[in-house]
Amino acid sequence: MMIDGGSSYDSDLAYAYLKKLEITHLKYMVATHPDDDHIGGLSGALRYASVERAFCSVDTYDSIPFENYRKALEKQGVSIEIPDPDEHLTLGSAEVTVLAPLEDLEEINNNSIVIRVTYGNNSFLFTGDAEFSEESSILGSGQEIKSDVLKVGHHGSEYSTSSTFIDAVKPSIAVISCGKDNDYGFPKQRVLDLLAKNEIALYRTDLHGDIIVSSDGESISVSVEKETDNDPFTAPEEKIMDPSTIPDCDYVVNKSSRKFHKPDCEAVGKMKENNRWYYQGDRQALIEDGYEPCHMCNP
Repeated sequence: MMIDGGSSYDSDLAYAYLKKLEITHLKYMVATHPDDDHIGGLSGALRYASVERAFCSVDTYDSIPFENYRKALEKQGVSIEIPDPDEHLTLGSAEVTVLAPLEDLEEINNNSIVIRVTYGNNSFLFTGDAEFSEESSILGSGQEIKSDVLKVGHHGSEYSTSSTFIDAVKPSIAVISCGKDNDYGFPKQRVLDLLAKNEIALYRTDLHGDIIVSSDGESISVSVEKETDNDPFTAPEEKIMDPSTIPDCDYVVNKSSRKFHKPDCEAVGKMKENNRWYYQGDRQALIEDGYEPCHMCNP
């Protein structure tokens, strides 16, 4: 089972990683939601591996990465399915349960597919970009969410991973997927402080590179691509740009992530200068060219 695949720029990486592991067939592929940084690399994975069933939180979405995913599946004769909450899937001797989305919440992050995998006595929770609203929805459903390993929601965003959610999941291990020197300053210190307070072992892709969590059904082990002297419970240093230095424009586009922002968005101040495109023009034209609105400032 493959859950999310990074951005469109990661397509070759997704292809190469599956090839390295000689995984030529996937029983399931899950795009937790259609943001490029989750769905974009899956089309690359599908160039190497076949898949039996494919899921996403939506079956239509106006973006190039989503269309690339849909077309790559179409070539294999596979259609996108929207899973039902509490749907159960078998994966060898492991069991996969779809926990969410439980309701149609307005923000696309809060309609992320959330999945719990149990294998023997071990359990894993994959949260996509779920934020407080979806976490609350899951908590209110009364479903079993206690898990040994938590893939922390929305890259360690300020608006995910509530203390109530952590109290219910009670993980011993947490993994945060976020890019090194990312424009959003993820992960945020509040989340890191919460994980530290609960004495949860933390691994971050920006510090550790590839992180492999293995289970034999009884015990869990973790290996990382690179060791680091950096404290995983310390947030990256924030680089704030003086808003008065931003040229007059309608939007600031990140050429790397392909997301566009309001000029006063917090993320703009953290962008590398060579990634910025000061755009004067129509919002819809940007979307038609494959750019996505930022989910923090909602331009």
